[in-house]
Amino acid sequence: IVNWAFSGCTALTSITIPASVTTIGSYATSLTSILVAAGNTTYKDIDGVLFSKDGTTLVKYPAGRKDTAYTIPEGVTSIGDHAFFFCTDLESVTISDSVTSICDWAFEDCTSLTSVTIGGGVTSIGAAFYNCTSLASVNIPDSVTSIGEDAFWGCTALTNVTISDSVTSIGGYAFNGCTALVSVTVGDSVTRIGSYAFRGCTSLTSVNIPDSVTSIGGSAFYNCTSLTSITIPDSVTSIGGYALYNCTSLTSISVAAGNTAYKDINGVLFNKEVTNLIQYPIGRTDTAYTIPDSVTNIDWCAFEVCASLTSVTIGGSVTNIGNYAFALCCKLSDIYYNGTEQQWNAITKGNGWNEDVGRDVDGGYTVHFLGDLPQREILASGTCGDNLTWTLYDDGDLVISGTGAMYNYYDTYK
Repeated sequence: IVNWAFSGCTALTSITIPASVTTIGSYATSLTSILVAAGNTTYKDIDGVLFSKDGTTLVKYPAGRKDTAYTIPEGVTSIGDHAFFFCTDLESVTISDSVTSICDWAFEDCTSLTSVTIGGGVTSIGAAFYNCTSLASVNIPDSVTSIGEDAFWGCTALTNVTISDSVTSIGGYAFNGCTALVSVTVGDSVTRIGSYAFRGCTSLTSVNIPDSVTSIGGSAFYNCTSLTSITIPDSVTSIGGYALYNCTSLTSISVAAGNTAYKDINGVLFNKEVTNLIQYPIGRTDTAYTIPDSVTNIDWCAFEVCASLTSVTIGGSVTNIGNYAFALCCKLSDIYYNGTEQQWNAITKGNGWNEDVGRDVDGGYTVHFLGDLPQREILASGTCGDNLTWTLYDDGDLVISGTGAMYNYYDTYK
């Protein structure tokens, strides 16, 4: 019996599987009972629920059943693909300790499911709870070593998750679109956070990344619009593209001092050599920023959607500006380039690097070529803040560069 064989049979409430059937697909959503002939050598039923003959795999729970709770019997070791698909009346499920594997889509679209108790024998969770939109809490036991791709995709009621120390991998899209998720504690054995793992978790304010993590996948925290800060531990050697894209509340990115691949300067993320500017925290309210002179590459989307920036100074060493690097910096009116116009034109600029730059500014943005200005003599210079310098030129100009608070000269010299 293939997948979708009884799809759309909305009045079908029971079915009897004859002894001859050896394969059964999914997607019959109105059934309240599944009966299996006693002579069938592949399947059996227990109280109208379909199991493998030896009782180790729960194959199909009838989706039309009106019971709100179900306990998976002892002896079951695997919950099969789509086993509880579209069981919209189920509110709670208890998974016995004998279960070791929850397969992909096992509880897909169980939209009334509010709680799940996972037994201590489960070692892996596939894309099991996809679009369980009422699931508010889940206990992941110490036996689990892997949370698969799409495991909790679209669980929009899930508010807090603690990932046990036994888990070594969080799959791609694992918590994608969990819009109520406020905090995540990642266990000390996790080595990989997959691509898009927490994409669109718009309520996520904090995440703890332990020293065990070596890889953060592309777009891992994409559109986490409430995330205010993040710390990259020593162990991380790979951060995928767009990992912190559109985190509009992010004001600081910190990197542990012992990290050999990355570093931060005043909360801005660079590679260790400070030749690649990876991500400027776009929730910052600073209006000006000076890119370090050592930088040769400004990464894709590095400043995209920086709503407060009005001026940026780019060093003469830059040879590449990535796609959408300054896109949607709508208040950015002045780009100061420490080189000539000819050198600026030689820089490789990616698609949309200046899309909507200066959109909210009368006349748009202007690039100022500092290398084309007459050379001036420096009369004096010094520091005027933790990250600020001042320079007095012979034409009377006083230039203050950097970001941060100035020293309080008024209280010092009044």
